[in-house]
Amino acid sequence: YNIEENRDNLIYGKNSPLITKLVLENFIQLKQILAERLKEVGEEIG
Repeated sequence: YNIEENRDNLIYGKNSPLITKLVLENFIQLKQILAERLKEVGEEIG
């Protein structure tokens, strides 16, 4: 939910360096969570 809110701020021109940083950090965290879940079922992502 925070990812979507901050992403929407970027899309609609309400961005700042802090929002950009938060969005990137959130997507990195999401990727790590998904990678861990996939690894649990025997799959891996790059």
